[in-house]
Amino acid sequence: MPAELRHIIFSTADIIDAVAEQQKASGTPFEAAAVSNLSLSDSENGPCLGMTIFRGPANAAQALTLEGEELAVAVMKYCFVKKIPLPRHAEKSLHRVNNQLALMISVGGRMSRFSVST
Repeated sequence: MPAELRHIIFSTADIIDAVAEQQKASGTPFEAAAVSNLSLSDSENGPCLGMTIFRGPANAAQALTLEGEELAVAVMKYCFVKKIPLPRHAEKSLHRVNNQLALMISVGGRMSRFSVST
């Protein structure tokens, strides 16, 4: 059976919206416009997202870092809210591609151990 491999690349605005939704659900909301210093790097747990957010009437700056499962959950919930289909039984992983966050989804078949790029 053929395998399907799909990448969903998230813009900076998508990432901010995903994190804002996650923070809202956890009871610590912030406005998407109140974000600066967004950075994406690699860590032991995959991509690591860093940002500075400004909360409350005093606009107090707070550093926020998401990585691993926490970042994956935020991105997948964002996909659900935006009605981007994610196969339930697919393998999913986050990657950094050209300094953007990408969700890789593989379905069916056995993925080859080698890749050919042009």
